[in-house]
Parts: sequence; structure tokens; C-alpha cells
Amino acid sequence: CASPVFIMNLDSLTNFIYHQSIPYLIRWSIISVLISAVLYRSFGKRCWWKPVLIATLCIWTAAVLVITVLSRDPGGTYSLSLVPLHSYLEILGGGSLELLRSNFMNMLLFFPAGVQSRLLLTESSSPRRKFTVIAAVFFCSSLSIETTQYLLAVGHFEVDDILHNILGAVGGYVLCGWALGNLPPTID
Repeated sequence: CASPVFIMNLDSLTNFIYHQSIPYLIRWSIISVLISAVLYRSFGKRCWWKPVLIATLCIWTAAVLVITVLSRDPGGTYSLSLVPLHSYLEILGGGSLELLRSNFMNMLLFFPAGVQSRLLLTESSSPRRKFTVIAAVFFCSSLSIETTQYLLAVGHFEVDDILHNILGAVGGYVLCGWALGNLPPTID
């Protein structure tokens, strides 16, 4: 299990990020994609590049597991929400706008993995196949997290979360692809 100090620090970071404005988070997400693309253009052919990307993807995976499962206390209720886009229906019905922030944060949670995956898959398969693989992998990842939260009673199983996680991963993948296509081939 993760150490309490690591969880506390990750909780503090998560809390800090969660309370930033959405335009601020969008701005930093775009900047991080551009930095990743520039680094790829500069170092992508080096032998150490893919292991670094794989390591960052592993770190992301560990952080997501801590945030979504390991740092939560069991003992909650078993809750399912199987209606796609229910949060938007709730908002339109007069519900809290905090649901919009929650949806955005679910997208942001998977955004870095989409960026890293795009950088890892630059030389293989067709764009359509890569896109399908990304969507399928992160569907399975998100489904696993939601199922684990439900089974351990540490969160709610929500189809909305799965949809927004996939949107985040695909968004990171697409935005990174755009950045790679719009940067010069090499940066000296």
C-alpha cells in the first residue's frame, strides 16, 4: 500500500489542482502538451526516450490508483449510476454546477495519459488504429477503476466518469498529435 506521507502529499496536490479555475487548468494542460511535443521533437529518437515515457505512464497509473482508490476510506455505500450523461441532466434540472467541475476533473485526470500514449505510439499502425487502441485501453482502465471503487465501497460507479476519463485521454492524444503536426521536425 502507498505510504501515508506520499498519499498526504498527493492529496494536497490533488486538492490544489481541484480548486484552480478551469481556464487556468486548460492553459496549463495546453502548455504541458506543447512542452511534451517539443521534448519529443528534440529527444524522441534517443534510446532512452521510450523508457522515460513508459516510466511517466507508470507514475501516472500509480497516482491515479492512489487518488481514485487507495487514498479513500472503505465503508461507503455501494452506489451505481448507469445513466450516461446523468450529471448534465442533473445540472439542467437545477442541480449543482459543481458537477461540471467534477466532469472536467475526470477528463483532466486521464489527459496526461493520452499525451504520453500519443508520444509512445508515434511510429506504429494507422492513426485510426492508434485512436481505437487509446480509446479501448482507457475505457478498460476507467472501467476497472469504477468497478474497484464499487466493489471496495470507496467511491461511486458512474458511467459519466468513464465517459469523461475516455474524453480526457482522447483529448490529450488528439491535442498532442496536433502539436506534433504543427511543430518543426527538429528543434536545434
